[in-house]
Amino acid sequence: MNLYFLVEGRQTEKKVYQSWISHVFSDLKKADVIGDVRTNNYRLFSIEGNTDRLDNIEKAISEINWHNKMAAEQGKEPFDHLFVCLDAEEVDWPIRVTQVEHLLSNQVSPTQSHAIVHNCCIETWFLGNREMMKRNPQSENLRVWKTFYDVSVGCPESMACYPGFRVKAEFHLEYLKEMLRERNLNYSKKLPRAVQDENYLRALVNRYETTGHIQSFGRLVTVWRSLRGNI
Repeated sequence: MNLYFLVEGRQTEKKVYQSWISHVFSDLKKADVIGDVRTNNYRLFSIEGNTDRLDNIEKAISEINWHNKMAAEQGKEPFDHLFVCLDAEEVDWPIRVTQVEHLLSNQVSPTQSHAIVHNCCIETWFLGNREMMKRNPQSENLRVWKTFYDVSVGCPESMACYPGFRVKAEFHLEYLKEMLRERNLNYSKKLPRAVQDENYLRALVNRYETTGHIQSFGRLVTVWRSLRGNI
């Protein structure tokens, strides 16, 4: 089985998805260049914040189709699945999913595609780890934000933007940083190491299964399980 991942972020998504894939599909090896793809590989391509999603999806599918053509001629395995992993940001999640699926439907590829849209950003998913929220945080910001919306009780995807922040994604990022700092863990877009751990991933899966929260993350869980992933 070969998988292709197109992710949005410059650094965070590349590092997190690479770690999570290694936890879930331990038999898959990362191929840094398309020519290295053989059997049981995955390719991870970042659009690095480029908002021209159509152009990047076209490039990814073009690369997949080129490989699949070569694979048929050389007896290699084709790409079986394409995952397009983007943020919903300020757009309603169902609308963003429909937009991505529409972009995918306009492309010609035999590879099965999946629109994985973070609602509203990937940090929103990370806020779903209830074990990280202290009952009585010491941080003044976190106490205020927890009073505004307690992500250990309510679904992080439903949390609005706190006054003073420009957009929800910005607030969700700062909330996550404060929550993890209370556990002596650092998080940044450049260094998301705290959430790359397998136990962190398992905590998010548990949150989804026991509460039905973080539904956009559950969409990824469902697909990975259908591929016999260890999740």
